[in-house]
Amino acid sequence: MKVFQWTNLIGILCIFFVAQGILLGGIVLIMTGSYSLATGIIPNQPAWMTISHYIRLLVDMVYLVAGIFFLKRKSFSLLLMYTALILSLLSSFIPVIIIGFQQAKIPWQLLNIFFFIGPTIHLFFLFCVYRISKYYYTDPEKEVYLLKLGNLGQTGIKSISIIGFLILLIPVFLFGLWYYVSSLGLGYPENVERYHQYLPAVLRSRYGTAHLSLFCSAAAFILSSIGLRLPDKGWRRWNTSVLIISVLMGMINLWSMM
Repeated sequence: MKVFQWTNLIGILCIFFVAQGILLGGIVLIMTGSYSLATGIIPNQPAWMTISHYIRLLVDMVYLVAGIFFLKRKSFSLLLMYTALILSLLSSFIPVIIIGFQQAKIPWQLLNIFFFIGPTIHLFFLFCVYRISKYYYTDPEKEVYLLKLGNLGQTGIKSISIIGFLILLIPVFLFGLWYYVSSLGLGYPENVERYHQYLPAVLRSRYGTAHLSLFCSAAAFILSSIGLRLPDKGWRRWNTSVLIISVLMGMINLWSMM
């Protein structure tokens, strides 16, 4: 895709992704404060953990501002975006590392693959920003590819496009399964129970399917973006469709986690 297209896509995704983080973080802080005021019971947690929630909320706000100014291409936009992404990565791992030192063992978060979904998305955005940074100000019409594939050839790129499509079928299937279960007219708890009956145990956690769908949507997005370098218009339309659907599935699953 061209640099200005990457810029618009990255900026919009950053804004959408961080908006749900701000909303969730704000809700948690409000509910915790309301519970303490109503019951007089103060949550039994170290002061640094409470402070870390406010720091995370502040980092998310910086992230939101960075996404907005990234779309506007101001002189400080790149530096602000780099700063927001790095702060987001640090705010994800530092509290977990502190818990590990306090408990003298590996924290459970680092043993849960789904914990790495958020940081992986931040790293992906960071990599995308780095790839377009050379032409961000000077040549918005420049075609930029995320990966340098060398002499892979059209056959290899077509294979990558097909793999991206197959990976995208996973979140599409999960979304279709939930839509089917919801259409049965059962109550929400019954819908969730029925939905989980079709899933393996590892996906029956609260956000198990959402995290898997986000990961697959991101993978399909990357692979389909590689397929856009094919000269054939049919394949380009195919990969563009996969790219758009992967973004939509990612947004749907982010929204479901709010």
